[in-house]
Amino acid sequence: MSRNNKLKELGKPVVSVLDSGLWYYCRHPNYFGETLWWWGLVVFAWSLGHGWTFIGAFVNTLCLAYVTRLVEERMLKQESRAKAFRLYQKTTSVWIPWFKSFPSEVKNKNA
Repeated sequence: MSRNNKLKELGKPVVSVLDSGLWYYCRHPNYFGETLWWWGLVVFAWSLGHGWTFIGAFVNTLCLAYVTRLVEERMLKQESRAKAFRLYQKTTSVWIPWFKSFPSEVKNKNA
């Protein structure tokens, strides 16, 4: 059973956006890891004279970029998650893990 389903049963608020762990540093760390894996294989294969293998990694990267767009559009369509996800988008890198950035509106509220 998912964490949100358990929270619903207990009458507690659900988690609208996963922003802890690796998801604190980027919105799609699993896609980043997958991309690194395939491009790492390309580097290895290229050194063995199989440069054509870059085609698979390139197509995989394009597919993940497309899926990323679909997932993010779906999150924005869900009213219960849209506001939190927009803030998450403004402050968190899409694929490459990086430090959080804070939009001016968030900085001003904390001042």
